[in-house]
Amino acid sequence: MYPQKGTVQTGSDADITIVDMDQKWKIDKQKLHSKSKVTAYDEKEITGKPVATIVNGVTVMENGEIVEELQGKPVLVK
Repeated sequence: MYPQKGTVQTGSDADITIVDMDQKWKIDKQKLHSKSKVTAYDEKEITGKPVATIVNGVTVMENGEIVEELQGKPVLVK
Protein backbone atom coordinates (compact mmCIF):
# COMPACT_ATOMS: atom_id res chain seq x y z
CA MET A 1 0.00 0.00 0.00
CA TYR A 2 3.03 2.27 0.40
CA PRO A 3 3.35 5.04 -0.74
CA GLN A 4 -0.44 5.55 -1.14
CA LYS A 5 -0.92 4.72 2.57
CA GLY A 6 1.28 4.87 5.63
CA THR A 7 3.09 8.12 4.95
CA VAL A 8 2.45 11.86 5.02
CA GLN A 9 3.78 13.20 1.74
CA THR A 10 2.61 14.75 -1.52
CA GLY A 11 0.54 12.28 -3.53
CA SER A 12 -0.35 10.04 -0.58
CA ASP A 13 -3.86 9.76 0.87
CA ALA A 14 -4.41 12.18 3.75
CA ASP A 15 -5.69 9.56 6.22
CA ILE A 16 -4.81 10.54 9.78
CA THR A 17 -6.22 9.93 13.27
CA ILE A 18 -5.27 12.47 15.93
CA VAL A 19 -5.03 11.03 19.45
CA ASP A 20 -4.92 12.97 22.73
CA MET A 21 -2.45 10.78 24.62
CA ASP A 22 -3.34 12.41 27.98
CA GLN A 23 -7.11 11.98 27.83
CA LYS A 24 -8.59 9.15 29.94
CA TRP A 25 -11.88 7.57 28.92
CA LYS A 26 -13.94 4.40 29.18
CA ILE A 27 -14.70 2.44 26.01
CA ASP A 28 -18.44 2.00 25.39
CA LYS A 29 -19.22 -0.54 22.66
CA GLN A 30 -22.52 1.24 21.92
CA LYS A 31 -20.63 4.41 20.95
CA LEU A 32 -18.11 2.74 18.63
CA HIS A 33 -18.32 3.93 15.01
CA SER A 34 -18.13 0.45 13.56
CA LYS A 35 -20.52 -1.95 11.89
CA SER A 36 -19.64 -4.45 14.63
CA LYS A 37 -20.20 -3.65 18.29
CA VAL A 38 -18.19 -6.68 19.43
CA THR A 39 -15.11 -5.70 21.43
CA ALA A 40 -13.08 -7.25 24.22
CA TYR A 41 -12.44 -3.72 25.53
CA ASP A 42 -16.03 -2.70 26.43
CA GLU A 43 -16.03 -0.68 29.67
CA LYS A 44 -12.23 -0.74 29.88
CA GLU A 45 -10.74 2.54 31.08
CA ILE A 46 -7.77 3.62 28.98
CA THR A 47 -5.53 6.62 28.37
CA GLY A 48 -5.25 8.01 24.84
CA LYS A 49 -8.44 9.01 23.02
CA PRO A 50 -8.93 9.60 19.29
CA VAL A 51 -10.16 13.19 18.94
CA ALA A 52 -10.25 13.59 15.15
CA THR A 53 -10.03 11.46 12.03
CA ILE A 54 -9.20 12.82 8.58
CA VAL A 55 -9.85 10.64 5.50
CA ASN A 56 -8.80 11.76 2.02
CA GLY A 57 -8.15 15.19 3.49
CA VAL A 58 -11.68 15.55 4.92
CA THR A 59 -12.35 15.64 8.68
CA VAL A 60 -14.94 12.90 9.28
CA MET A 61 -14.82 12.62 13.10
CA GLU A 62 -14.31 15.27 15.77
CA ASN A 63 -14.55 14.67 19.52
CA GLY A 64 -16.23 11.29 19.06
CA GLU A 65 -18.91 12.51 16.65
CA ILE A 66 -19.18 11.79 12.92
CA VAL A 67 -19.20 15.22 11.23
CA GLU A 68 -18.97 14.27 7.56
CA GLU A 69 -19.98 11.38 5.31
CA LEU A 70 -17.47 8.57 5.08
CA GLN A 71 -14.70 9.27 2.58
CA GLY A 72 -12.88 5.92 2.56
CA LYS A 73 -12.60 3.56 -0.36
CA PRO A 74 -11.18 0.05 -0.75
CA VAL A 75 -7.46 -0.25 -1.46
CA LEU A 76 -6.34 -3.03 -3.75
CA VAL A 77 -3.20 -4.75 -2.48
CA LYS A 78 -1.07 -6.42 -5.10
